[in-house]
Amino acid sequence: MHDLYFLIAPVDGGTILLLIVLLILGTRLVQENLRLRLLGKRIALAAFFVFVLLSAHEWQPDTADEWVAIILRSLVFAGIVLGAVWTISPVLAFVGSVLIRPVIKTSTTQSTHRGETAAEKNRRRLEEAEQRKRDAEWHRNAPQRERDRLAAEAQARTEADQSASDRHRREEARLSCLLLRDQFSTELSNRFTRERLDEYFATYMTDTHSPEEVEARAAQLRSMIEQALAASGAAPKKQFRTLIEISEYFQALREDAAKSNYDSDIVESIIARYHAQENKAVEEFFKS
Repeated sequence: MHDLYFLIAPVDGGTILLLIVLLILGTRLVQENLRLRLLGKRIALAAFFVFVLLSAHEWQPDTADEWVAIILRSLVFAGIVLGAVWTISPVLAFVGSVLIRPVIKTSTTQSTHRGETAAEKNRRRLEEAEQRKRDAEWHRNAPQRERDRLAAEAQARTEADQSASDRHRREEARLSCLLLRDQFSTELSNRFTRERLDEYFATYMTDTHSPEEVEARAAQLRSMIEQALAASGAAPKKQFRTLIEISEYFQALREDAAKSNYDSDIVESIIARYHAQENKAVEEFFKS
């Protein structure tokens, strides 16, 4: 072992020359690569301490000269290691970047691609399973959807029929007032003009009002027209089928006249005319 150490790090001219050449060459190779410079220094420092420890264990130095000799040999050995690392590491780095790294990168890429392909297949299987589930649910609910469709169509038809019926009722109510007014347009003259009738239609008997409201207001409007006729001395000619119908008809006219906003003298005059018209209607009933 003693001879081995002296062969590894003999301090002679050849060793010093080797040290200088390796340091100069290594310095040039790693001068722009801080990482490799630090790596060489760390390895050289570790080699120095290892060499010192091994030499001390082998030689068992007792004097300062022996320790100095060990340290000098250790420094030479560490310098050779430093130069060797700085010289070899750039070559190894170049080989790794050109040959090894592409292989590793290709392997990693292929592995990633295989992983992505597997994930893609798994995702596709899940999507297909979900689609099959939705299709099955769609077919299973087909009868209920058909029932819902038929119910919706029936509801739409019912609403359309109801809307048409409501519209017809409004039109009929307005028409009854219009026909009554036009039938006696001459007798009414300025007492109840067509413009006044249209104002009632536009304000109180529109399509936004319920048919019940329009029919009720149409009855009130016809009563007003009949009162205006009575005030003018005319009365609508009505065909009666029974005496009870005559009595009820003129009784209703008299009650409406009593509820009107006319002066009491006018109301009494209207009621008197209704009595006269009722008597005339009774006579004509027996003549017919």
